[in-house]
Amino acid sequence: MKIYCLYGIGQSTERGAYYINRSPLTDISRVSFFIDNTVSNLLEGLEFGVQTSDGDGTVPLLSLGYMCVEGWKKKLYNPSGIQVITKEYIHDAVPYHLRGGSTAADHVDIMGNYELLSDVIAILSGNRPVEERILSQIKSV
Repeated sequence: MKIYCLYGIGQSTERGAYYINRSPLTDISRVSFFIDNTVSNLLEGLEFGVQTSDGDGTVPLLSLGYMCVEGWKKKLYNPSGIQVITKEYIHDAVPYHLRGGSTAADHVDIMGNYELLSDVIAILSGNRPVEERILSQIKSV
């Protein structure tokens, strides 16, 4: 038995926000916290109060890959020591293609990625091994 982690990377993905309280907490029925759009640092992926990082356009890399490359390698979370194979697919959408084309790897369109589909078929059929491939910085995050 093996655990396979197959996911897309290479898309700017929201992972946090900076908030500001714009009104006193006198009326609890009104929202008083808003994203602080005055906070920006483009070198750190922070624009208009929203922090971004690598991911699949919906899920940040840390959520996609941490358990695959770190957590499930620990006896605490994987007491049987099942082998974990992580394979990342870089997002390379075809311009003007409705679903991104055969090399898209964003959150939804990865289901049309030919390499991913080929790997899933290989895993299910046992026809060929699927090798680990880590292209991102997940191991150093």
